[in-house]
Amino acid sequence: MKYSRLPSHRAAGMAALALLLAPASPARAQDGETTARTALAALAAEERKQPSGRLALTVTERRGPFVAGEKLEDTRKRILATDRTLVVQGRLLYGPEGLFKDLGAPAGGNEPAGTRTRTSELAGIRRTLFEARVDGEDRKWALVTRATGSAPGDAILTRQVAKAADGIRWATARAEGERLTLDGARADERHSLVLRTGALPQVESWSLTRKIRGPQGDVEQTYRCEVAAGETAGSIKRIEEWVLNPPPYATVSYRATEVKSAEAAPVTASDLALSLPKGARVTDSRTDVTVEYEQTEAGVKDEDIARFVQQQTTGRAQAGDTAPPFDLRALRGKRVKLGDYRGKPLLLFWFASWSKAAEAAGAGLEQLYQEARRQGLQVLAINVAEEDQPELRAEAFRKRFNWSFPVALDLEGETQRRYGADAAVPKIAIVDRTGKLVYVKAGADWAAAAAALTPLLGGKK
Repeated sequence: MKYSRLPSHRAAGMAALALLLAPASPARAQDGETTARTALAALAAEERKQPSGRLALTVTERRGPFVAGEKLEDTRKRILATDRTLVVQGRLLYGPEGLFKDLGAPAGGNEPAGTRTRTSELAGIRRTLFEARVDGEDRKWALVTRATGSAPGDAILTRQVAKAADGIRWATARAEGERLTLDGARADERHSLVLRTGALPQVESWSLTRKIRGPQGDVEQTYRCEVAAGETAGSIKRIEEWVLNPPPYATVSYRATEVKSAEAAPVTASDLALSLPKGARVTDSRTDVTVEYEQTEAGVKDEDIARFVQQQTTGRAQAGDTAPPFDLRALRGKRVKLGDYRGKPLLLFWFASWSKAAEAAGAGLEQLYQEARRQGLQVLAINVAEEDQPELRAEAFRKRFNWSFPVALDLEGETQRRYGADAAVPKIAIVDRTGKLVYVKAGADWAAAAAALTPLLGGKK
């Protein structure tokens, strides 16, 4: 994006902001939500007019301990004085489909030498790949998350502030000169957004507090983002972000992002694709229950990405649909089909021998089966994503938990993909007596699965 191409004024934006710049009145002060919606609508209108582009960035990150009761300004001075620093340079490519970060190796600090981090977001899915050489060995980690909204700092850089603010219920709006402060809440988050009004509305700062859950209990995390405007209208020169976690976690992180240059650039699906190397283990946090993937393809093509986007919304059976048929080979050579289970409720469990999450869920499956088999429950475990000696690995997994129900092989994972949108392990699906899919979810949430089974088992489980 070339900020210099932005007009100095627009009639639509001026009309929307006329209300914001008018003298404050008691009536307007009581209607903060309407005022906030008007301001964000003007901001969204500007953001939608921006072309796709690239930003050349220099990012400095610092992390350190948090001192209870310390003021933000004192924390700022102390953290800025520490040498626990990671400096990266890279680019930020963004467009209507999402955003793509490509950061180079750190110049120094705590991270392993040669660390590379790549993040892509497409069709609501964010994928992050970490690569580093540790103790002479190349290691790779990957994380897949559901992108429900960008963090304030990233939203400002990519000009997606209005999208990131979606769902916030604004309660008050205070106008001071050309600044408008909006205060609101979303779930357990409390937000304070300061906008510089004018022909081109722009964010000056964004603060929020939210509860985070950890092994030592809930704490209230504080986030603050401050923006320095660039020389041209609507441009950004620098963004500073703070995240403070109070005791017992007592941590603070600081990130400064400087925009070195900006340019217009077309965005293609391949720009937004993140090709995870073959064999990379991926932890998926899109659901409340941990699931894992193993990447089996080394390359990603444009048509693969288009197919991926389509599969997120179509072609997968969901709860309420007729369960897709299958014909699989069991460990002892016998074929197993969906039709074999008609007349009885069926629970399908997908697993892989290398999955720690599937291993943690294995004992729970046998326990559930033993409790409900007298009410007619049938269980079929399906082994997927094994590259070496799949039958031996699946059999060893079965023996580890003393499963007393059949185990089938689906090395290509076709059933896994046809049942729901998540090709993950572990994964559970439940089919009722008539062949209707009543439950499908990545992960192994046995409480939720038992609740779905209860009406199928005559109210017993």
